[in-house]
Amino acid sequence: GWSMSDLISVHNLEYWLTQFANRRYGLNSPGPSQLAKDGLILLGHTVYNCTVQNYHDHNILMINTPTLNATDYTWYSLQDIVTSLQLFVAASPSLGEISAFQYDLADLTRQFLVNLAPIFYQRALDSYNLGLPESLAENKEIFMDLLNDLESVLSTQKQFLFGVWLESAKNVSKTPEEKSLYEFNACNQVTLWGPDGQILDYAAKQWSGLVSHYYGKRWELFFDTLSLNLQQGVSFNQDLYMEEFLETIGKPFCLDQTKQFPVEPSGDIVTISRGILQKWTGFIMP
Repeated sequence: GWSMSDLISVHNLEYWLTQFANRRYGLNSPGPSQLAKDGLILLGHTVYNCTVQNYHDHNILMINTPTLNATDYTWYSLQDIVTSLQLFVAASPSLGEISAFQYDLADLTRQFLVNLAPIFYQRALDSYNLGLPESLAENKEIFMDLLNDLESVLSTQKQFLFGVWLESAKNVSKTPEEKSLYEFNACNQVTLWGPDGQILDYAAKQWSGLVSHYYGKRWELFFDTLSLNLQQGVSFNQDLYMEEFLETIGKPFCLDQTKQFPVEPSGDIVTISRGILQKWTGFIMP
C-alpha cells in the first residue's frame, strides 16, 4: 500500500497517478489512451493539490444562494481544467466504452462548467450595476444555457441523478405515509434543510434534477429580479428575493411529489463533452 511519505515527491505522485490510470482504464499500450494519464497528472498538480485551510468555509457559486456579492473560490486556473478536459476528450476514442472513464469524463466536464459559470455571473452583475438591461439579459441567457449543458452532463451518469437519491429513500418505506415522509426528507435534506430553509443548501449536490428544477430556477429568478429592479428603478432587496424563492421555488420543490425524476442515465457523455468543450472554450477564449 501507499503511505503519505510515498507521495511526497512529484516523481512519486506522477508514478502513482500513472499506475492509477493503468488500473482504472486498463492502459496497457501506447497511443491516444495515454492522454487520459496526462490529464490525471495535470489534475494531480493543480485541482487535487489543494493546500487551502478550511476550504469548506469558501463558496461554490453554482450551488450557493444568489446574491449581489456571491463568490466562487478555486486554487487552480480554469485553463488547467480546459487542458485536462482536452486530453480526456482526445483519449475518448480509445477509452469511451469504459464506464470508469465515462464517469471521470463527466465529472471533469461538470467541473469545467461549474468553474466557468462565475464569469457570466460577474458579467451579468456588472451589467446590473452599470444599468445595462440588455447586457444583463444577454449574460443571463448565457448563464442559463450553461446550466442546461450541466444538466445534460449530469444526466449521463447514474451517480449524478437526483431521482436515484429519492427512490432509495422511498424504497425503504413500508406504508404510503412513510413513503411520502421519506421522500420529503430526502428532498429537503439536499435543498432547504428545514421547513423554511433553516440550513439552506447545507448538503447541496450537483445532481441532474436539482440543477434543472432547483438551482436553475433559483438563478433564473435572481436574474429576472435584477432586470425588474432596473426596469422599476429600485434596488435589489435580498430579503424579498429570498422570500419569493422560498415560497415559489424552494418549498414547492420539496412538497411536490408528483414530479418523477429519472433513475436511469441518458445521453452519450463522450459526444456531450466534446460538444461542450468546443462550444464553451470557443466562447471565452480567442
